[in-house]
Amino acid sequence: MKQVEADSEGRVRMGPGTLYGSIGRMIDAGLIRESDKRVDPERDDERRVYYKITGAGQDALALELERYRRVVAVASHRERHSPSAIAYVV
Repeated sequence: MKQVEADSEGRVRMGPGTLYGSIGRMIDAGLIRESDKRVDPERDDERRVYYKITGAGQDALALELERYRRVVAVASHRERHSPSAIAYVV
């Protein structure tokens, strides 16, 4: 939760329900799995759980990143050609 907030420069805050729900869905989908590796066992809280991205997770991440790149490319193209005509439908 702290990392998401830091990475987004405070624009995104994630609560525990969102975090653990997302982790559960990613495990169920085979995108991540629990890892037995510890970052620093000397300083680590033994309750902390680490996760590792799977091959399927790497593939899904690559596809999602490419999708975002295409969205950014389309938006950049439209902005260069007609800045006042950009409209986004969500």
